[in-house]
Amino acid sequence: MDFTWEALTTEERQQAYADWEAGRGLIGGDPRRRPGSDQLPIWGLNRPFFRVLAMDDTRSNAPAQLLGALESPRAMEVEISFRRGDFLLDRSVRHPERLFLGYEVKTKAVRLFLERMARLETSNLWVSDDDVRFNLPRAAG
Repeated sequence: MDFTWEALTTEERQQAYADWEAGRGLIGGDPRRRPGSDQLPIWGLNRPFFRVLAMDDTRSNAPAQLLGALESPRAMEVEISFRRGDFLLDRSVRHPERLFLGYEVKTKAVRLFLERMARLETSNLWVSDDDVRFNLPRAAG
């Protein structure tokens, strides 16, 4: 595919930097300047979900639970880009004594994973760890 590339004009470049400073832009922007960056989204309240910039959001107890879990002597496993969460859920069933922390940048994947966890927690086959909510569901036994 052929296309012509032209350098940004001074005005376009200044506008791009201004957009970044304001927290706007497709790929970036300063996330601390985005509206509501200091709060959890409504769908993440009182669920095992947190955002680094929203650790002081008082509407949810999840950040405090996370900090408490991190202080525990339990071994921790981190799954980066957990997507559907199959591996993360399987590991949590096999090792209920460990703390599992999943990191995902795609909001839709996180929301679907949280819904999936909620369904599993309410089924007869899975229970959640009452001491540390951030430990994913484990098999009843």
